Amino acid sequence: MKTTKSHDKNAQEEEWQEFAYAYIDSGWFDDDRTRTLDAMRTLCERMPKEAKDELPPGIIVFAPSSNVYGEAKPLYTPEGPERHDHFIYLAPRLERRPQESVDATVAHEFAHVLLGHGEVVDPDDPLKQEREADLLIQKWGYAPTNSCGWMKTGKRPPRRVATP
Repeated sequence: MKTTKSHDKNAQEEEWQEFAYAYIDSGWFDDDRTRTLDAMRTLCERMPKEAKDELPPGIIVFAPSSNVYGEAKPLYTPEGPERHDHFIYLAPRLERRPQESVDATVAHEFAHVLLGHGEVVDPDDPLKQEREADLLIQKWGYAPTNSCGWMKTGKRPPRRVATP
């Protein structure tokens, strides 16, 4: 029984190392993003292997430090400098959110990639892609990212207008 647990733990760690190499060790993910890093590890554990295998190569996960105002980096990923079709931006302010929210946000963005979502939005249902991504991450064990409920109704919250 111990051998199986040890083997499972080793396999899980190996899977994490491969995931980290592909999405974190590219130079686009800053060290001070501890909650975001934890969310990436949680995603690696929860996302089914079949889904990981379907992720296209060359996804750039950009998780910049909130301590850096600007930074220029060469375009490098383990796959090489060729064109990349997917760029996932994870804002520094995620670090101020509860861990469950960070976890769900990271998973949600990866779900968009897996679902082939792009910038083209259905004018009749502009929130369709967001709902589809949330439905997928629910299958992975996450709560949907739509914490305020406006996606379910299809209506955006009212805009606040600044008054002088």
